Amino acid sequence: MEYIQWQPAFDLGDETIDSQHRELVRILNETYEMMLSYARLPLFLGKIAELKSYVVEHFTYEEKLMESIAYPKLISHRKLHREFVKELIELEGKIRKGKKSASAEVFIFLRDWLIEHIQVQDRGYSALLT
Repeated sequence: MEYIQWQPAFDLGDETIDSQHRELVRILNETYEMMLSYARLPLFLGKIAELKSYVVEHFTYEEKLMESIAYPKLISHRKLHREFVKELIELEGKIRKGKKSASAEVFIFLRDWLIEHIQVQDRGYSALLT
């Protein structure tokens, strides 16, 4: 079962960015499946580390793209990225400490943030790409 189903409304019209967003959703869905199957903690944390690594890779690419088009909201967009990574690290720490509610908290946060970020924040610069 997919936690997040990719919707055409998520597409921004840039092949690379859309592909990276789909990959984020794929990794998030795999992580969710691991949680549902009660994967051992080291495996689960490994998948969260993969997600975190890909998030950083994607944000780096996206920020360079925004720099190349002189996106006027780059600084505030970059701040949103940093806050997201910080939150992800904090949630990962809660899972490491064995907080039972942390897994559900992680997935609600990730789903809501990712969908809102793609549909609202990223749409702002994507209009300048065409």
